[in-house]
Amino acid sequence: MIYQDDKLLIEVDHLQDVPTPYLQIKGSNKEPVAAAGLALNLEGTYTTKTYLQIILENIPAFGRSFPGMHSQQAARLQELVDFVQSQVRR
Repeated sequence: MIYQDDKLLIEVDHLQDVPTPYLQIKGSNKEPVAAAGLALNLEGTYTTKTYLQIILENIPAFGRSFPGMHSQQAARLQELVDFVQSQVRR
């Protein structure tokens, strides 16, 4: 953890199979999160993607079939991610 108060949590995270670390700015209100990003000069260098999206995008297409996970399960998982994101954007 780098910083935390009642509105923000800022931390560095390392995702498996993703070569670069991520600076995360988390909060329940977009305005303080955006202000923190601006203050840290992160404009244009950020993503609003979920962990799952980042990880799925960084797995080569041929490697997306995990042992024990069928393509139907992977497709359903992606549907769930899309649904959750659509609810958050409202």
